[in-house]
Amino acid sequence: MSALPTIEPRAVAVVDANVLLDLHSCHNFSEEYEKIYATRGVAAIDDPAVVYRRARARESLLLAMYFNATGATTDSLGEMYGVLKRAVPPEEQSFELDYATLSFWFVKELLLPRWRRRGVIPASGWEAALSTPSSLDGPELVVRTGNSEDAWHVVPSGNRADAWHIAWAKTQGLPIVTNEGFTPSGYEQGKMAKRAAVEAVQVLFPKDVYAGRLDETAEIEGFFTRFREHAPLFLQEYPGHRRGLETMFGVLRHILLGETDGRHAPARVSIDQPMGRARR
Repeated sequence: MSALPTIEPRAVAVVDANVLLDLHSCHNFSEEYEKIYATRGVAAIDDPAVVYRRARARESLLLAMYFNATGATTDSLGEMYGVLKRAVPPEEQSFELDYATLSFWFVKELLLPRWRRRGVIPASGWEAALSTPSSLDGPELVVRTGNSEDAWHVVPSGNRADAWHIAWAKTQGLPIVTNEGFTPSGYEQGKMAKRAAVEAVQVLFPKDVYAGRLDETAEIEGFFTRFREHAPLFLQEYPGHRRGLETMFGVLRHILLGETDGRHAPARVSIDQPMGRARR
């Protein structure tokens, strides 16, 4: 008797690298805070530029919680790993590197395991799906996609990466989820959205996906409950990550709930939220 064929689940969206970067790296948030802290001190926590970076991280994480809660499959391009390596060099030991490592191997694998993320290797000729070939300018990267010697592939980056997202979304009939166009002043149509409109591809912000469909309070509470449950066993196997995991717990409480050491009122966690009240 022959084995039954494996049926790949259908993806619900194409997720842009900037969403994954905001999810897996605290680099942009910490860099912005440190820059403004140099002139404003602790007041930097309420600076609009810092609120914006905190909000991007929060909304990307809530999107991940939604995908996990619904057991969703999503498609992405391997370009994100190259972007992450440039933002957080693996050869330089830092909390940012520890955070990125833990975000993959602890947060994603243990706390958000039902979200299935597929990395798509662009097939030759993918550009033919686009009706606007002039949008294909940009560099390409050579990235490792496995452990074997031949597991290196060329993937588009920059404008070509945007073009690939649009082409893949178009052929698969999927929306693109991106943080492009999300600015400190609001949510605007970004360059990708304008290019995607020509190809009849829908572009969404993370909050467009989960808002009204996710009980944020319940999901956040469940997330931290799982964090506390899994941390002891994880640290038994990887004791060297204790300090990083403890710090990450505080950072995630700050991003999601606005909790901040040394002050009673929570920090703003979204760009459209009044000061002094955390969104739950």
